[in-house]
Formats: sequence, C-alpha cells, structure tokens
Amino acid sequence: MLLAKQLLKRKRMNNQINKKINLILVAGVILLMGYLFYNDIYNKPKELKENGLLLSAFTLDWKISTKAGYVLKYEFYYNKHKLIGFASSKDLKGNLSFENKYFPVLYDPVHGHKELLMEPRIFKEYDIPFPDSLKWVLEFLPKQSK
Repeated sequence: MLLAKQLLKRKRMNNQINKKINLILVAGVILLMGYLFYNDIYNKPKELKENGLLLSAFTLDWKISTKAGYVLKYEFYYNKHKLIGFASSKDLKGNLSFENKYFPVLYDPVHGHKELLMEPRIFKEYDIPFPDSLKWVLEFLPKQSK
C-alpha cells in the first residue's frame, strides 16, 4: 500500500514537471518566432541596402492576400533561377495598369529579401533615384505619395 502511494506521488510530480517543461518549450518557441518576425521586418531595409542587387522584374497580376489585401505578383531571375514575389501598395491596389509591366526589384541574395520598386517613396527609402521611365506611375498616386 505504501509503495502504491509513493508511485502515485511520483507520477503526479512527473506530470507537474512535464507540464512545466512543455510550458517552457512553448514560451521558447513563441519568443523565437517573435524574434524572427521582428528581425525579418526591421532588418529587411538594412539588409537590402547592404546586399541588394537591382534587377528587372515583370509584374503578372493582382492577387488577394489574407494579410495584405491586394498584392501584385511579380517574377524575376537571379542566377538563371526564376523567383516570385508579391508587392502590396495601398495607393495602387488592384490597378490593372500595373500588370504586365517591368519594374526594378531590389533583391538580397544573402537573406532572400526582395522589394519591388514602383513608387517614389520606396525608391527614396533605399536611396535610389526615381527613374524617368516610371513617371507614368505618378498619375495613379495621391499628391502626398509623390
């Protein structure tokens, strides 16, 4: 009888320890995911400025994304590999004039970041002059975005 009580007590202790270990693991995974998300969002511009290559991308069509609403799907090539990206723009969303066009894309082959350059504010963010060939874009932007 005493042995059975000791075994039951030990089993309860093991369950409590397992619950604590699981809680620590879950908290660790959440912290790691948060760090990676934060790192990706806030280091992207810095890494693109440091490692970015200016390439040419071809826009395909607008898609609906659950996270960003309308996104413009585009493709470009790097080292003979076709890469796909999605660009969002609150001012240009869904505008068919932006489909089947060429735009510059800034690509960081080290980290895999990419940024389609369509609007003057994006060019400015990366210290790249806005090209004359894209002046037609300005007519689709509100005055404060130009």
